[in-house]
Amino acid sequence: MKIDCSYKDACPYLNFEPAARVLAQRDYLSKRVDEMGKIMDLAREKIEKLRGRNKVLEEEKKSLKQELNQAHRKKFKPNLRKEEEEEKKTKKKRGSPFGHQGSSRKRPKRIDEYVDIYPAKCDRCGAEDITIYEGSFEEHIIEDVRVRVKNTCYRSHYGYCKRCRKIVYPKKETKVIPKSHIGPNARAISGYLRYIGIPFRKVAKISKDIFGLEITHPSLLDFDAKLAKSGEPIYEKIKDEVRSSSSINVDETSLESKWRKLLALEFRQ
Repeated sequence: MKIDCSYKDACPYLNFEPAARVLAQRDYLSKRVDEMGKIMDLAREKIEKLRGRNKVLEEEKKSLKQELNQAHRKKFKPNLRKEEEEEKKTKKKRGSPFGHQGSSRKRPKRIDEYVDIYPAKCDRCGAEDITIYEGSFEEHIIEDVRVRVKNTCYRSHYGYCKRCRKIVYPKKETKVIPKSHIGPNARAISGYLRYIGIPFRKVAKISKDIFGLEITHPSLLDFDAKLAKSGEPIYEKIKDEVRSSSSINVDETSLESKWRKLLALEFRQ
């Protein structure tokens, strides 16, 4: 039996709203709540998956960090702790065994210069009237290098032979390099510095700063080329001796790498 309500268009219990509208809003909100509940469930599942993935990544990060630390320890020696370093510093070094004969620098056989040092005044009262005891002194020998530029002028004099009636010139000195103003010692030192791996520009700087001799790096390059050319006969002689020798010591590192590359190419083909 259908009953018509006189308050259906303005119900006082529904804040004077139509009953049909209130019921429609209720149905809509109920559906909306159900949809939001489903969305929240999906979001919870996704959050749980992300948490699991994050946990796996954290474990991988920890493992990689341990491997990196192990690799670093293998490459570099572990640093000593401060206590161990202090103990190492304070620890007394082990000396020579009892009865061991000590060794010191040998006295040079040649003395190039003697420098006499006399007391100028008394170190107690300050008096300057000092009587020197002849033949009583203490020796202290110092070995040092002499760093200076030596300028040598070779003057080649010529004469006249009355018998041949010709002008006679002196034989060329072996120390004189034709058309060069740099001596053999400077060339030898620069060549040695270059041999131990110092670049030409730094060799020129060393020559200027220490010896006071200005040499340009193109000149050093020319010296090096001439030195290599002068050593070619010795190099060829060594080659001939190696070829005719019964045994040869060879470093096979580069040969082994070449053979490996050839074998790899063959297997690829």
